Amino acid sequence: QSSSYLLWPGTSLWKAVFGVFTEKSERQHGPRKTYMLFDPCNTNKPMLTREQKAAMAAVAQVILLTKVTKMCDSVMQRLALTPSQQETPPREPRPHLAVPINTGYDDVKAVVDFLGESEAYHLASGASKASIVDRIVPLTLQASARGWLGSQAPFTSLADFQTRLREEFRPAGYATQILRELKARTQHPDESLVRYIRVMQEIFKRADQKTPESDRVARVRRQYLSRYHVYLINRTFETFKS
Repeated sequence: QSSSYLLWPGTSLWKAVFGVFTEKSERQHGPRKTYMLFDPCNTNKPMLTREQKAAMAAVAQVILLTKVTKMCDSVMQRLALTPSQQETPPREPRPHLAVPINTGYDDVKAVVDFLGESEAYHLASGASKASIVDRIVPLTLQASARGWLGSQAPFTSLADFQTRLREEFRPAGYATQILRELKARTQHPDESLVRYIRVMQEIFKRADQKTPESDRVARVRRQYLSRYHVYLINRTFETFKS
């Protein structure tokens, strides 16, 4: 006689398989038979039969598959979210700065000052160097500077753009003027060595960028206060950092 086991509402799967349940006939006739299967809460546990062991393995597989299914559903729901629905970290606010402008030969502002303002803008904007060359540089150059930009070969880097712009638009005799300023700028008696080095570095930025850093360091050492020579005698430095 075929029969089925009913899983009553509110009854857990564990109790349905391993607890006490009643067998009902499919046709609702015949006596009900109650079987005592393995009860995990019973201290007097009977020996498991082969069928009970198979049932335990089946329940374990069902539980595992249920967990895996829930995990897969959760992943699929996240993947189905649109970019606007996905959680994104808040962006840090960027300061609103005016783009520095250079008009070329007629600009009253020196090209080195323009490059200094441009560098400050680049740092504040957080843009990459490649983005600066491709997108921001065309906005900063106007009038004769824009005409010069159109005649140039593609820039290999931001430093390449800065070098070419400086060489094109610096006034006549500018290199000689900067060299004189470098030779004349010595350390003041009440000026710290750190501040003096920073001032000299700013002047070097306006001068020939091709000068090796070791030569710049040597010039600074020749022109700082004599009291520092005692501490640094017979020592060689190739960079300002060292």
